Amino acid sequence: MNGRDRRAQDILPRDGQPRWRVLGVGETRQYPQNAIASLRFHIQSPSGSVPFFAGTGWFVAPALVVTAAHVLDVTNAWNRVPNATQWDLEVIPGIVNGDRPFGSFRANHVEVHPGYRASGLLSSHDIALVSCSETAFGPGDCLKLAANAVENADRVRLSGYPFVVDRGGTPVEGEGPVDAVEGDHVFYDIDVEDGESGSPILGPSPERGVVGIHLGGTGHGASSIARTRNVGLRMRDDLAQWIAQFV
Repeated sequence: MNGRDRRAQDILPRDGQPRWRVLGVGETRQYPQNAIASLRFHIQSPSGSVPFFAGTGWFVAPALVVTAAHVLDVTNAWNRVPNATQWDLEVIPGIVNGDRPFGSFRANHVEVHPGYRASGLLSSHDIALVSCSETAFGPGDCLKLAANAVENADRVRLSGYPFVVDRGGTPVEGEGPVDAVEGDHVFYDIDVEDGESGSPILGPSPERGVVGIHLGGTGHGASSIARTRNVGLRMRDDLAQWIAQFV
């Protein structure tokens, strides 16, 4: 879990309910939810293996997952396990209420964008790739990229795995307006929770592809609107080209 997303008490509207809905088993078996995954660290020690929810990722190719680079920072989980010796990453697509319709997969390689620096919420390269040893998907099951498309979107959708719902074991979905696009980032008014970092930002028609990657909350843009909204990394040509090298 990361602490960059707005916490529940900060996002509740007047009726006390967050503006997202919990997804059901049938939905996670269908596109595009089938391609969205919960990510978990497993920290090994002489006492055994300890799991920690990390965040959200999504399949862009049958054995390749996209997430935010900061999601893969294992430091906090590692420091909580005495005498930790090693760690690995589990990818669980479509999990809901403990049901794993596609099974789970272990990462065999992690590739962080060479331009990424852990320099706060507005990194222009907060993106990473996770290669899995096997997969349950074909190319048609994976999400497509829509570079430079968010500028033309009035509203976007965001689906991810929040810690507050089943500790990252059940996804939620929210939708809201795009309020600002500034440089490499897009700002939108959608309720999010810890753990949704790395989620795909989809336009009104998911089939048209991923227009960005959710990074976190509280807003850190230049405009007054952007300082009060959630922020994502805009899918750009250079990011799409970087991903394409590994597909």
